[in-house]
Amino acid sequence: KLTMHDVLTSQPYGKALLLALGYILLAQAGALLYISAISAPYFWPASALALVILSYSPTRHWPLLLLATAIAEILVDRYIALPWVASIGLGLANALEAGFGAWLARRFIGQPIDLYSLKNLFRFVAFVALLSPLLSAGLGAAALFSAGLGTSYLSGWVVWWRGDALGLLLVAPVLLTLPEWRAVN
Repeated sequence: KLTMHDVLTSQPYGKALLLALGYILLAQAGALLYISAISAPYFWPASALALVILSYSPTRHWPLLLLATAIAEILVDRYIALPWVASIGLGLANALEAGFGAWLARRFIGQPIDLYSLKNLFRFVAFVALLSPLLSAGLGAAALFSAGLGTSYLSGWVVWWRGDALGLLLVAPVLLTLPEWRAVN
């Protein structure tokens, strides 16, 4: 019987496959909440899955996991017919957000990520959920704007940041407190 613990503690290829498939499913769920065809959704749960898997993985596995995140994002974006330049930019933006968020979580909360204390929960909200999407919002809005999608870089940035921050705030704490994820550590 294969458990989540087995997948997360196995070779990085199992984690990368789990991340890519889970990311695509959560991205499709988030895509149902698009504001418009050329904008970002109100809520992006896929960013939380990427953050959690990276957070519980050795840093030597991060390049493969970040690549899986980027490829999954590109596949989702191409499925909804975004131009290649935008898809690649969005894939890079989301992968960098996951890596930056996981690094911030380890830096300010520690390993394993424990959200049961008020101090750690505050650090998660301030540093991971609110700060890490700043990077991806800037890159994502630039990718969309450079591809001729959207009318304003600033409005695209705000919508992107809000969607990723909400995804991290609402989904990551649930995943981080599941016994299957915590058993990894």
